Amino acid sequence: MKYLLITFFYSLFFLFIAVPFSNLFSSEFDELDKPPEGMHKDQLLILGAVSIGMPYGNLISAEEKFTKKSSYQLTPDTSKLIYLSHLAFGITISGEYMPEDYIGIRSKLRRSIIIQNTNFGSDYKSWKKTLYSDYSIYLGPSFHITSRKPWDIALSPLIGIAFSQYNPTPIAKELLDGYDSPPSEQFTSLTYGVDLLLSIFFSGGLVIQLGGEWIRNNITFSSTPNAENPQTHQIFYNKKSAVIDSLLFHVSAGYAFYN
Repeated sequence: MKYLLITFFYSLFFLFIAVPFSNLFSSEFDELDKPPEGMHKDQLLILGAVSIGMPYGNLISAEEKFTKKSSYQLTPDTSKLIYLSHLAFGITISGEYMPEDYIGIRSKLRRSIIIQNTNFGSDYKSWKKTLYSDYSIYLGPSFHITSRKPWDIALSPLIGIAFSQYNPTPIAKELLDGYDSPPSEQFTSLTYGVDLLLSIFFSGGLVIQLGGEWIRNNITFSSTPNAENPQTHQIFYNKKSAVIDSLLFHVSAGYAFYN
């Protein structure tokens, strides 16, 4: 079932990209010295993007709470409390086709990574571990406020499927003596989010986008990860499902093609 879903979503994505491109071979593109036309009917955008931001949600809170008041011996004379922070990153390839003015159909392929960090200060070694990662594909409408202008603002709610890996308490596993962490989990889950993007168009079809992303990743455990911190006796998590939300700043660049 998993591989059928992968095949279906990837086929849908590339069909969405390929059909508008079939008309481009018979079309003439605007010359470089002509002004940009912005978003309009039959417009096609292809972009690559990077994003960075902060994850949050009940599972991030559980990770931070689990090591709170725990300590690690950095040197024979120095120990420090373990405070954790998290950063979310994304790399995306997206496409959008405009069947009508003001309304588009948008899809994106995304690589997501959430990193867990210690905060021992610049004088001591710190640890960085991958907490969560996935490959995901999204599809949804896009609503624009302009037509044929050199700038545009769009809101795009998206839903998709994520092929994910989650590594519970990766830094606690490294730093807490006698701690046996829950196993890594690999799973397929529903994911959804919203993009809010400002697009700026340049001559020759170049497009720059700035904006924000909100993404919700659903985590499913094969068994309840109720591991115990050997120092504080804090229980990690006592449910079989959780969420990680991410709020990210988004920058992308690409090209607009049209008839």
